[in-house]
This record gives sequence, C-alpha cells and structure tokens, in this order.
Amino acid sequence: PDYERGRDAARAQLEAGQDTPGNEAFEMLIAGGVDGLDAVHLMRRKQYLGALAPAYAGLRALNRAREVVPALADPVLGHGMFLYWRTVISRRSALLPDFADRRPEGVELLRRAEREALFLGPCAGLALVYAHVEAQDWPAAIAQAEKIAIQYPDNALNRMILAYALRRSGRLGAAVAEYEKVSPEVYRAEFHRGQALVGERNALRAYLQRKPDHQARLRRVAGVDYHERAQAVARPAAHDVGQRGVERLKERRGRRGREHGVQLSA
Repeated sequence: PDYERGRDAARAQLEAGQDTPGNEAFEMLIAGGVDGLDAVHLMRRKQYLGALAPAYAGLRALNRAREVVPALADPVLGHGMFLYWRTVISRRSALLPDFADRRPEGVELLRRAEREALFLGPCAGLALVYAHVEAQDWPAAIAQAEKIAIQYPDNALNRMILAYALRRSGRLGAAVAEYEKVSPEVYRAEFHRGQALVGERNALRAYLQRKPDHQARLRRVAGVDYHERAQAVARPAAHDVGQRGVERLKERRGRRGREHGVQLSA
C-alpha cells in the first residue's frame, strides 16, 4: 500500500506539471522511470502479464522525451532494460510469447546509457550489475559493482549485490567484508553477512580436514593467507558453537531442577 500510494502521488504530480510548458523532456523521462519501476515491482512479484502495461507505458514516455530532445541518451537506459528483461521473463512464463533473445542488444544499450546519459549514468551502471548477475557472469558482475563502489562507496544496494556476487563465486571472506561496509541499519545486510560468515567458516573447517597436498592446492587457488585464516576463524567458530551448546544445556538442566525443587550444579 505505501508503494502504491507513492507511485500514484508521483503520477499525479507529473500530470499536474505537464500543464506548465518548458520541462516536457524531463517530465517524460521521470514518467518513464515511474512506469518502469512499477513494471519491475510487478515483475519481482511474478505478475508478469501485469508488468507489461506499465513497461510499454514507460517506453512511450521515453520515446516522447527523445522526440523533444533527440540527443538525450538517458531514455536508452529504459530501452536497454526492457530488451534484456523481456527476454528473461518471457522464458520464465508459459503465458508470454517466446520473444527473440535481445539480451546482448539490451546490455549494449545499458553500456551506452552508462557512458552518455546526462542524469542516469549511475543507474545504468547498476542495471548492468543486475544483468550480469542474472546471467551468472560473476566476474563481470563483480568488476562492474567494484567500479561503482569506487565512485559511490555509500551505495548500500551496490554493496549488497557486490557481496552477493562474491558469495556466489565462492569468495566468502570478501563477501563478508562487503556486507560489513553496509550500514547496520540495513538489516538484510546483517542477515546475509551472517550467512556468508557461516559459509566461510564451514569452508575453512572443511579445509582443515583435508590432506596436506589438498590444502596446498587450495592455498594456491584461494590465496596465501588461506591457512592462517582457517586457523584463526574456523577453530574459534567451532569453539563458539560448542560453548553455545554448553550454555543451552546448563539452562535446560537448571529449568528441570527448578521444576523438581532441586538446584543442580553446572
């Protein structure tokens, strides 16, 4: 409901602003963005058919912006996202026709928008990260997100998707480091950091159980500090897990003793 109220308020303000001449291209650009975001919102909720109407409305608005200012490159972002994600969604839903694969063309338009857009270059860069993630091209996703992180180090969304790509590529320690750069107020980052940390500790514990020649091979792949990190991280983690188990056992024994009127020793 909050999202829908905000969307409707934005559309109402845009319609009111169109009564004043002079900002048509900018207003159409924003209108295309509002409709495009609505399509993305519906798509994420798996309402694929419902997403088509705002998607095409957004494209019409972007086309009108280009008619007013032909040199404006920002609408290219919307066209690139449409071509890429229409292919993805049509292949996920049996209700949609199987459109031709225009993902490569969509990626090229996103790259052009990143280079040439007046307002939306950073947004195009982030859209490229998501396209690489969808394609499971983890090196490309990481490289693109790291480039954005240099320019916009406080962008929590980019940090989150960078950490996700690092996790999927097996670089769990680096993923943990990225999650730790996100504000603790972003609770999802803290949750995923915990997932990555558990995964890293499990990997390091498994490493310690391998034969020496296997350990050496892993060190060559993962870095010279892998063994040291295993010693420092995995064993304390196992101790912590055991200590929590002891504390739960004490609590359970104490509770049973109180129920029977007996004080049990630890």
